[in-house]
Amino acid sequence: MVGNVPFADLKLDYQGMRLSLHDYFFAKSIDALKPGGVMALVSSHYTLDKQNAAIREYLADKADFVGAIRLPSDAFKREGTAVVTDIVFFRKRDRGDPPPPAHHVDADWLGVAPLEIDGAEVTVNRYFLNHPEMVLGQWSRKDTLYGGEGYSLTSNGDLASSFRRRSTACRNSHPCKRPPRRLSLPRSHRRHRNATSPRAASLLPTTAPFANP
Repeated sequence: MVGNVPFADLKLDYQGMRLSLHDYFFAKSIDALKPGGVMALVSSHYTLDKQNAAIREYLADKADFVGAIRLPSDAFKREGTAVVTDIVFFRKRDRGDPPPPAHHVDADWLGVAPLEIDGAEVTVNRYFLNHPEMVLGQWSRKDTLYGGEGYSLTSNGDLASSFRRRSTACRNSHPCKRPPRRLSLPRSHRRHRNATSPRAASLLPTTAPFANP
């Protein structure tokens, strides 16, 4: 499963949780995925960076975290979006009684920690602190989407080739019966957004993508 979650200033109830729209689609997607299936979703960095780990814990209970790639702020500049984005990979665990143990590529992905960028501390997922090679750019406080809050990521090379190398590393980081189909960097954020369900589209009539949750 490959997709790009929608964004809006909207909360939805799901499985006893009150979730932002993009977290709702993460939860629904992992529940719809068949055991053994691999999912790669494009999201803003807030899914992994926010201090409230409820959605990450929900996903971790059902699937193994295979890895993530953090893209620079200009990855989707042709679509008019300038924000740090992640491509997050999961593999759904098989059902069992008792359920099989988790095999996350790095258990620290559930938590966050402060990172000093240009003299200020920002909250970043521990996975990227442990695996800086999965961050395709240089941390910066310039040109942030929300002014004084957050950070940006400045591209530092050939994004397409860097992405291919990291996506291969994600695929090889977790054993599976059959490899997932080859993934490539999305050329158009708009194309992926329009591929969401009619219900998702109806929830997003006027809201720009990658809103701060």
